[in-house]
Amino acid sequence: MTKTIKWVLIIVSIGVVLYFGMSFLVVAGLSYFSSAERIDSLPKEKILFAELKKEYHLTQIERSPETKQELLHPKDTLKYTLYLSIIDCDQKKENLERISREMAYKINRLDLDPNFNKYELYFYCKKLPPGILRYEFLRKNLK
Repeated sequence: MTKTIKWVLIIVSIGVVLYFGMSFLVVAGLSYFSSAERIDSLPKEKILFAELKKEYHLTQIERSPETKQELLHPKDTLKYTLYLSIIDCDQKKENLERISREMAYKINRLDLDPNFNKYELYFYCKKLPPGILRYEFLRKNLK
């Protein structure tokens, strides 16, 4: 009797382990294949980012949207956002506004999809406060 109970417990244990293992593999596979494809910088963006880093002494530039579908084929109006680290915010406010407007004009030359109707720039400052400066431009006003 004890041998049959042992075999039943072994078979049930193996079944439970196999069940949870297969469940994990199915969920991992579904999440991997259903997630949107992230996209690296486009060739024109890479050139622009290198130019901005050199000209304004930036250490890092990130952009949003990050997925291929949102960047290349947006279905709705979107914002094109750049996160720019690190800039000297001790400058005069007018100077920073001029720099952000120059950057917006340069972004406008990328010929992004017409659904991008706003450009948003976030400057992360070296010293706090103010910490983060935000500038927003409408695309139609930059022509």
